[in-house]
Amino acid sequence: MVDLTKITTPFGLLDEATQKALRDHDGPIEHFNRYGDWVLCIEPGWHLALAYRVRPQPPKPREWWVHPTKGWSIAFRGGDRRDTEWVHVREVRND
Repeated sequence: MVDLTKITTPFGLLDEATQKALRDHDGPIEHFNRYGDWVLCIEPGWHLALAYRVRPQPPKPREWWVHPTKGWSIAFRGGDRRDTEWVHVREVRND
């Protein structure tokens, strides 16, 4: 089975099983527009010339601990996390 989040082929060129899997998926479904962007489809028309895919899940943000004076590498060497200066960092993405 093809990964439905990685499709780049126009709908009309997909095999019947992949077309059926896309139609039967609960969504959200995206299509590739003429401006080169993936756009959310509220109600896909399943036009044969458009590429459709299942919208991929956003990546999980990276998280780590850092100490303001000791640096981040101390966390991987078994530093003392009971120290109140440790800061939890979570990456924020605007994708």
